[in-house]
Amino acid sequence: MLIALPNKGSLAEESRKIMLDAGYNCRRPDKDLWALDPENQVEFVFLRPRDIAVYVSSGVVDAGITGQDLVGESEVQTEEIISLGFGRSRFYYAVPRGSGIDLERLAGKRIATSYPRLVSRDLCRRGVEASVVELDGA
Repeated sequence: MLIALPNKGSLAEESRKIMLDAGYNCRRPDKDLWALDPENQVEFVFLRPRDIAVYVSSGVVDAGITGQDLVGESEVQTEEIISLGFGRSRFYYAVPRGSGIDLERLAGKRIATSYPRLVSRDLCRRGVEASVVELDGA
């Protein structure tokens, strides 16, 4: 079995801890991208959390741990087996403090985000038409 775990970020440490607590050896020396647990016949691959849903959906890996926001953003078909109870996220529309701008006043504006699909769906659901610009990186 091949399992994808987050290589970094807020989900990485908890994901490895869950696997270790369950008796799997997923220690990765020197930040390797692979870890082998021959006793349990499992291989672990450490991927960007945003890519894990795509790898699971395409069958490249058998299972993975990633965030629901990242699954939603990827727009691929996956099945959630269990919620692990960590890695909470919230989305906010940020505007300058005191600007008086509310969500309706974003109509016709450009909104920059690392989650363009989620934001576009949310704006559509709220009846707000805006241009969504994708950002990538820090």
